[in-house]
Amino acid sequence: MPDPQNAHEGAAASQGLRVAVVGATGNAGTALLRALAQAPEVTSILGIARRMPDATAEPYASAEWASVDVAAASPESAVVERLTELFQGVDAVVHLAWLIQPLPERELLRRVNVEGTRRVLRAAAAAGVTQVVVASSVGVYAADPSTALRDEHWERGGIETSQYSVDKVAQEEVLDAFEVEHPEIAVTRLRPALVFQGDAASSIQRYFLSGAVPVQALKHARPPALPLPKGWRGVQAVHAEDLADAYTRAIVRRAPGAFNICADDVLGPQQLADIIDHGRYFELPTPIVRGFVTAAYRSGLISVDAGWFDLGLGAAHMDNSRAKQELGWQPTRTAADALRELIQGMIDGRGADSIPLRARDIDEARLSSLDGRVNGGEGNGGEGNGSEPSGAEPGSGTAGAPADGGSHAPTGSAANAGETNAAGGSAAESPTAGSDAGDSPSHEKTSENSENEFDWEIFGLYLSDHLTGATAGAERMERMSASYIDTPVYAGLSELAEELRLERAFLAHLIDDLEVRRRPYRQAAAWVGEHVGRLKLNGRVFSRSPLSLLLELELLRSAVIGKLGLWQTLGEHADELGLDADVFSSLSDRALAQASVLDAAHEYARARAFRQNPDTFGSDEDPATAAPSGPDPLPDAGAPAKPAAGAAAATGSAAVTGVAAVLGDGSTSGPNAERAAHDHDDALADEWGEESFPGSDPPGHY
Repeated sequence: MPDPQNAHEGAAASQGLRVAVVGATGNAGTALLRALAQAPEVTSILGIARRMPDATAEPYASAEWASVDVAAASPESAVVERLTELFQGVDAVVHLAWLIQPLPERELLRRVNVEGTRRVLRAAAAAGVTQVVVASSVGVYAADPSTALRDEHWERGGIETSQYSVDKVAQEEVLDAFEVEHPEIAVTRLRPALVFQGDAASSIQRYFLSGAVPVQALKHARPPALPLPKGWRGVQAVHAEDLADAYTRAIVRRAPGAFNICADDVLGPQQLADIIDHGRYFELPTPIVRGFVTAAYRSGLISVDAGWFDLGLGAAHMDNSRAKQELGWQPTRTAADALRELIQGMIDGRGADSIPLRARDIDEARLSSLDGRVNGGEGNGGEGNGSEPSGAEPGSGTAGAPADGGSHAPTGSAANAGETNAAGGSAAESPTAGSDAGDSPSHEKTSENSENEFDWEIFGLYLSDHLTGATAGAERMERMSASYIDTPVYAGLSELAEELRLERAFLAHLIDDLEVRRRPYRQAAAWVGEHVGRLKLNGRVFSRSPLSLLLELELLRSAVIGKLGLWQTLGEHADELGLDADVFSSLSDRALAQASVLDAAHEYARARAFRQNPDTFGSDEDPATAAPSGPDPLPDAGAPAKPAAGAAAATGSAAVTGVAAVLGDGSTSGPNAERAAHDHDDALADEWGEESFPGSDPPGHY
């Protein structure tokens, strides 16, 4: 009798597989996109996330994209209906979405992680999908004090003090019931150990350690010895690329059941000490270490509570033999190598081109509407191979830089990029090459006898004032978006927060390249003022005031319109500054799109700000009021999907005139307008765009 798995592989090779990845922008999700793009059996990929990535950058350019909130702030019926539409024609659904933060919001975490899984499964069954692959975790296993390797039959039960572990157990119970109800669907569970890769370094630091932990200091010095709890048995890990290979093999082979995924080595005390310090460690009583973790979490020094400590101390050690035998899988990196790469990534501030995996170092992040890095130096994402990002115009990596490539600019800055553009061409091919080399923007070269002499002192003050406002605005926007993760407007606000962060960095680089004074004391005062302003209670002391969102949106909307004036002013004087006016025209369009996102959020907030209903900012029954998020919606299931690289791709890069304007063809009227509005009604923008975390990956992906 023929092997059904071999038969499935043969069919996949001849017809090609369409795979949908829910939570595709995080640690494991990003790695999986790379693996699927290289698999000859996979012909199309649908990425689903709450917050959209930069779809012009790899590996995100290899997928089509849709924004869906699986459970954070969305009614079940709308989510299941939308996902069912998206899953039409899909052979396998990979569910990676998992929320790890904010830890204090226990009900929110449970709803997204467990109920969200149930919704994805319901939609997959309704759409006729033949396989679902779900990210489980080592955390599903019961505690084991031994160092014996346990296979997939080891008792489940989790670690009771770990929210993450308890929810993973509940998730697998949902899978158990689904398997009984739908025996015709192959259900695959991958149970990975800790998942590491360099591109997830900044994300893992944010979600687990926080910025208060000085990991970057390891670049200059190592601790003399590593403190560890007494009796530490060690932990297992796997590189994200190896985990992605396991997912891909499970899909291609349509292999059902559970699979432990981990490297062959265990990170014990000596191994950790060899990697982190000078090979020396000392043991402390476990209660003392746990108490320190609890105190550090409550004081904000770290982002995770003692439940994670308990999970690391009690997790079973897994046997990966089944994955090797049935999937033909082999880890290509050791756990030690994966950890070294992660630590080096934290030191370097590495990241990827999605919001969950955004780089710590602003210079390594993309300002997507300019098709390049914020400093304009490298349109290829800093790989140095001279290639352009997908969909970029040649030379677009030098956005906004002075045309002369003057020697006064810092090495690698936007100005220097004028000498050689991102495609390897000369400055004449660059969008900034609008003047001769002698036409420097520097005020030192301006004729003193000119009647229309440019006043660089006043101009510098003007730019510095805008940088001050951008500093306060970016801080306020990031804090505000995080505060409303359980509302339909979260995705749009979160994407906008990242855009403001990058635009502030772009402006700072431009000021430096033009050799005008930043006046940093003003930016410092703005930062302090923004933080002090958070003490305003708006009538509430211990709970969130619905008035806060309304007022903050009004302030930020005014700030965005003010920023539009900045880009228009710079465009007006671009020639005499030696800059590219088209760059500022693009940024002006972007500001209009940002104002529309804030308008949509304001519509949501003003309808609820004065209600006494304590659930004002809970699940919204009218998804149409959600702020627009991400690229254009996918066409109907029966129509050919638009490739991400050909779409408006970059988040917020096209001007949006309101919620109903988020249309597949960019129009605001006609039959497409009604359909697009309906599409957006059915899908609240949610993403945990990244998949599960510690064992599956970080929490920025939802």
